[in-house]
Amino acid sequence: MAEPLPRLILFGDQDADTLSYIKGVILQSRNLPYAFRFLRDCADEVQALLSGLDAEERRRYSRFEDILELAVIHDELTEESLSNEAISIVLFFISQFGGLIVRAEQDPSLLSTSHTSSVYIIGLSFGLLPATAAATARDVGELLAIGKSLVAVIFRLGLQQTRKALEIESAPGSWATEVNNIAPGEVEAILSTFNNDMAIPKHRRMYIRTITNRGVVISGPPSLFSELYSYSPILASASKTQLPLKGLAHAPHIPPLDIDEILSTSSVFQFPVRAKVHVLSTSSSRPFEGQGLGSILAEALVDITQRMQILTGVSNYCVSEFQSDKTVELVTIGPQSRAGEA
Repeated sequence: MAEPLPRLILFGDQDADTLSYIKGVILQSRNLPYAFRFLRDCADEVQALLSGLDAEERRRYSRFEDILELAVIHDELTEESLSNEAISIVLFFISQFGGLIVRAEQDPSLLSTSHTSSVYIIGLSFGLLPATAAATARDVGELLAIGKSLVAVIFRLGLQQTRKALEIESAPGSWATEVNNIAPGEVEAILSTFNNDMAIPKHRRMYIRTITNRGVVISGPPSLFSELYSYSPILASASKTQLPLKGLAHAPHIPPLDIDEILSTSSVFQFPVRAKVHVLSTSSSRPFEGQGLGSILAEALVDITQRMQILTGVSNYCVSEFQSDKTVELVTIGPQSRAGEA
């Protein structure tokens, strides 16, 4: 029997059409019992988690019976600038994790412990959470158990990030813009002088969130982008794409969030990482060192909240690891964003 191909699994970033993907997962789940149960369990879990929102937000989101209804309500609230970013993050996670369960039910080899070639898993930003599950679950039953625990983790993460962002600026708008065809070092220099010359307080500073092969993603309070473009003719004239991202992520200048509170405890955190499976850090471009779900989740949360994504480094690492292989099996799961492309 031929040796199985090395496998690269990719979970994309948040700036994608979550509602459309959730609809697709729901459609597929009708014939897939684990995916169907995951979506049902998620609806129950989110209903319970809504107590973490304030009374008005609970009222807006309380009228749903299933995940599709929640996603539609959230989409409508987003159009009215009344949505909660924590719910946006939760829905994105559900779409990705639901896609992972669908794929695992259709192809059990995805989680096989007998896969003899290396598996590398990349999760962009919040995609790191389902990436850790894909590295540790040994079958779809374990995947389902992990998913239920991670819904609560992603909700607490989203809630902490959203509250931190609102403390900095409550004005609506995007917190991220992709800037192409300018070297990261040049953008970094512009942001540094802008922050210093304009006496921007440390917690409100503009910063580079992500480096890709095309350019960078700049992040910061929405109201500062127009000031930045007035300050820098180079950035003003550059090719730019505003991303539908709110709040803080990959922000080393912000005080750390409470990772222990976000994680809490769960028996699934004891699940070991499968042999020859590696989850790549998007900051160090190397595999996380943890040997169990709980430990690599903690590393992933630090990456998401505090460390710049350097996707060029991730690309280079993968090229070096696969250079002796003529063919690699690429598996993409969940919504795939444009800005997340390395």
